[in-house]
Amino acid sequence: MSPITIHDLLTDEEIVKLREAAKDDPRDLAMVDFHLLWGPRPSESSKLKVKDVEINDEYIVVNIPQTKTIYRPVPIPLANESVIKDATFLDSALNAYTSLMQYLNVHPGYPDDSDYPLWYDEKKGRKHLDKYSLSRVFKRLGKEAGLKKNVSTYMLRRTAFNRFKGVDREKLCAGFGWKPGSRMPTTVYNKLRPQDYLETLINSKSKQKRDVLICPQCGKENPKDKNFCVWCSHALKESLMADTVKRFHADQTAQKELENLREKMVKMEELLSNMVKVPGFEKVMEKAVRNSE
Repeated sequence: MSPITIHDLLTDEEIVKLREAAKDDPRDLAMVDFHLLWGPRPSESSKLKVKDVEINDEYIVVNIPQTKTIYRPVPIPLANESVIKDATFLDSALNAYTSLMQYLNVHPGYPDDSDYPLWYDEKKGRKHLDKYSLSRVFKRLGKEAGLKKNVSTYMLRRTAFNRFKGVDREKLCAGFGWKPGSRMPTTVYNKLRPQDYLETLINSKSKQKRDVLICPQCGKENPKDKNFCVWCSHALKESLMADTVKRFHADQTAQKELENLREKMVKMEELLSNMVKVPGFEKVMEKAVRNSE
């Protein structure tokens, strides 16, 4: 594997564009977010099945297959369960948690068909996306995002390893599947992006800020690109809250108008039924119909 330079890594701005390009397809967004968190190798990711994903209320564990009987478990934790407190890692994990949950909600194999491929080819039905197809998906998304870089599975893996500056390297190495003492992290992967240089030269004591939205209804964290809470569906932004209130009042007004119309129709039916009972009413109506023709 060839050494990389800082120019091969995705910047934060490019990551935002890539996620934006993937957001309309739950599978694509889940793939992007998972690869930006733990950067599985293409040969590993292509073998994942529904049964390899274990879901809890506060975290998800993905058991990445190493051999037929050995797995490498990697966590996708929410903030209160994470040992790693790096803000970028926590934001990335929140993205991966929510997008993977939303993808599984529409996945044809979840939860009953545990052997169904996690990343499957929609055109070919129940078939794994192979490692080449994975990279083709990422390459397509990169083009749709307007990125000049050739986005691939390995680019995301390398970017992921270098995104979390406040994380113990040993913890990352375990998650990325490197044995203790491996030279791969330092000789190939451990590079600084241009945006990270300043932080290596300045001893900043300020706490890293999370880039998330807190739901005013349930108090849980949400990715910053969400308009409604992924946990309780409450509006996350004031403008959306105002629109929701307006729609509620408009619906209430429309409902009252509909009820008034129904009451008038009932009274009209009662009036007509009484008029029919009047002697000679039918002849009067027949004459009126003839005159109108």
